[in-house]
Amino acid sequence: MSNNFFDRLKQGAAEAGKKAQLTVEVNRLKLQISSKEKEIQRQYTQMGELVYRHAQQHGVETIPADCVRIVDEINRMRSEINQIEQKIRSLKSEVHCPACGKVNPTGTNFCTSCGTHLVQPAAAPIEVEVLDRRENLEDTENDSATPKCASCGREVMEGKPFCHHCGAAVQP
Repeated sequence: MSNNFFDRLKQGAAEAGKKAQLTVEVNRLKLQISSKEKEIQRQYTQMGELVYRHAQQHGVETIPADCVRIVDEINRMRSEINQIEQKIRSLKSEVHCPACGKVNPTGTNFCTSCGTHLVQPAAAPIEVEVLDRRENLEDTENDSATPKCASCGREVMEGKPFCHHCGAAVQP
């Protein structure tokens, strides 16, 4: 009888081993399927980006009508993103240069990196007054220590190649 018991035990262990191997193989195959499905989604995304770029370059008349709706939705969402980014820049008192994309403090007339004239976001008159007063106070407080622009005579931001007031190149 003990021989029979060990035989059944061996048989049970062998069946458990086969089931474990089967489970491992099934999971490996499911992982392959998942990987292929992710690649398909990546290809769909890439195809969508190509259709979107084509519509931007050649007009929406050249793409299927179903895609036009998606292009319009993407454009709407990008516009919302731009508005949100503007709110963030406003909260952080920043202006992005349209030419080089560098961040400049609000109140800066010219980009300190490339010298491009900056368009300031609309601000309430009180905010402008406070900014102007602060700027004037800074001008009178640090007359001797801060470098001045050779063109307009106003203080320049240290280490910046262009004056943020007039856009002139800063002389080292």
